Amino acid sequence: APMKLLACSFLFTGAAAFASGTVHSIDSNQRPSTVRPSTFKNTIDTKMASKASQEEEEALVQTASSYCASNGILMGARDKSTNQPLGANIYEPAPFSLHPTLLPRVAFDKAYEMAVPFNNVVHRAASKYEGWLRSAVKTAAEGDRDFTGKMLVLADEVVKKGRVQNVVLGILRSDYMLHCESKTSGDDGEGEADQKRQFDSAIPLQVELNTIASSFGCLSSKITRMHQHLESLGGPTTGQGSLADNGAAEGVAEGLAMALKEYQRQREEHSIKRDDADDVDEVVVVMVVQPGETNSVDQRDLEFLLQQKHGVRLIRRSLNELATAASMNNGDGDDFLERELIIPDGDKTVAAGVVYYRAGYTPNDYPTDTEWQGRGKVEHSAAIKCPDIMYHVFGSKKIQQVLAEPNVLRQFCESDEEEIFYPPRLLVYTPLEREMILPPLRPLLPILMATY
Repeated sequence: APMKLLACSFLFTGAAAFASGTVHSIDSNQRPSTVRPSTFKNTIDTKMASKASQEEEEALVQTASSYCASNGILMGARDKSTNQPLGANIYEPAPFSLHPTLLPRVAFDKAYEMAVPFNNVVHRAASKYEGWLRSAVKTAAEGDRDFTGKMLVLADEVVKKGRVQNVVLGILRSDYMLHCESKTSGDDGEGEADQKRQFDSAIPLQVELNTIASSFGCLSSKITRMHQHLESLGGPTTGQGSLADNGAAEGVAEGLAMALKEYQRQREEHSIKRDDADDVDEVVVVMVVQPGETNSVDQRDLEFLLQQKHGVRLIRRSLNELATAASMNNGDGDDFLERELIIPDGDKTVAAGVVYYRAGYTPNDYPTDTEWQGRGKVEHSAAIKCPDIMYHVFGSKKIQQVLAEPNVLRQFCESDEEEIFYPPRLLVYTPLEREMILPPLRPLLPILMATY
């Protein structure tokens, strides 16, 4: 059966403002080494912050800190000397920016335009595991046998055994930097008008695309509302009431709820073939978490949203717990039901309709073979995975490198999408640099159904 994608994407870094009223945010991560550096000095951002006096700034910090405490913008507290969690219910404020970040309108519009086409590229590439993806990451797997290598072994096993689930949920997070053209001369003496023009013409560069455990959708939505609150008090943001809403939390919850609904539809089709009574009390979303997780507030917010907005229950399990406690159902000859993932939950027996990974993305999450057994149990099950192992492999750094090679990205584009990825203004770059300018994702997408 053709594979289908349920996808929602978001930019997590909070609110931002354009100098003349446009909004969104940007990550200032390291630029790709083949892209020319920017010498732009963000005097606009500096002036925005400098509107406040020292006294006003301190008052804003107090208000913002109280807002964070009152609205649960928190993380699990760690011991400052050992970096170990202090306890399951001990929290401290999450890091936050007092002021939103400027982003040019042109850059925001381009990111928005490229969103769905790039989601399609991810989906098409991940679907070609045997034809492209495996060979693209093979050298990295050979050099990293204990993690990337084991991911490929698991993916091979999934292909060999065959899938019973033809839907995958993608919750994708794209991290950005803003790129401006370098000036060949006169950098130190450039005027404010030149800097403004340079800023306005900047383009967003994708630093990385996260296909697994994309976090901070909920906390960043709260940060946006905090910035909006500070602006309503006359804080030194844009001064124009122009900060956009950030619906990342609601969008991610909607994606999980839609995936669960799709699983329930599939399950009902297969259950009709059975005469015996259903032996499962409830179908739930399972969030795979790390032991001692300190970002539990961001995760719990999503759990509460699912229950409140969609009537969907979410339970939390580690990979170790899935390995030792979960089992496959007795489907009486039905492939789908035989691979239904059954989990004890108190005095109930629940089925995992959707498995949402907020762990499993780092080698540290697999200290023993037991954790890999838990991952394998999920991947071979009928549950809708977020993500499945192929999406996880696609999100590796090696794939980012391969996509930066000339003409690689094009093979996963439709003709109309290629025009979006390679606009005429980018022809000033070398072919390698054009490939490095990977389009970023829209902050929040409608849920997307696509076929391989």
